[in-house]
Amino acid sequence: MTIGWTQRNLIYCDTDSIIFRQERGTNPLESLRGNGLGQLTDETPAGWHIDEIVAMAPKVYAYKMVNERGEEKYSVRAKGFTLNHETAEKINFFTMKQMMLRHLKKEEADTSVNKMTMKRGSNILDGIETTIEKKRLRPVMDKGVFASDGSLIPYGLLNPSTTIEDDYMTSIHSFSPTGHVSVDLCIRKKTWIRGNLAVND
Repeated sequence: MTIGWTQRNLIYCDTDSIIFRQERGTNPLESLRGNGLGQLTDETPAGWHIDEIVAMAPKVYAYKMVNERGEEKYSVRAKGFTLNHETAEKINFFTMKQMMLRHLKKEEADTSVNKMTMKRGSNILDGIETTIEKKRLRPVMDKGVFASDGSLIPYGLLNPSTTIEDDYMTSIHSFSPTGHVSVDLCIRKKTWIRGNLAVND
C-alpha cells in the first residue's frame, strides 16, 4: 500500500505502533484498521486529538490529548516500567519532556525509580525474597541521532541534495551457430552516491 505522505508526517513508530500527523477528517490508514490480528487500532478516544508528544526511546513515549472543550488528558507508555502512583511522579509527560529538552542541550537527563523484584537464593532450598532495585530511565535512541530540534535523523538517511547515479556496463553475449558462447562480458554495476558516500563499486 502506498500512502502519499512525506516523511514529515511520521512522528513515532516502533514494532507495533505508529503515531503520525494527518489532516482532520481524513483517515489514510482506514483500510488497515480493525480488531483483527495484524490490524491497527486507534488509541485516541473519540473527540480527542493528540496535541503534543515526546518520545524518549523505543516504546517509551508520552502524549497530551485535547478535546473540543479544551480539556487535557495524558497517556504514558514506558516499556519495562510499572506505572503506579510512585513512578508516575517521576515518569510522566512533563518529566519526560524536561528530560528530552535537557538531553538535546547535552545535559544530564535521567531519572531513577524503585522496582520491586523477586529473587531466589543460590541454594534450591532458599526461599524467594522481595528486593527493591533502582531502574534508570533516560533518552536512548539506537535507530538514529536526535537533531537539535528534537526530531530523529535515522541512520542511513541521505541528505535531500544527494543524487544517486547508476553506471551500468551491459553484458554482451555472442553465440556461434553451434550454440557456444564466443564473446561474454560480465555485468558490472557501480553505484555512486554524490554528496555523501560510495555504497559499492
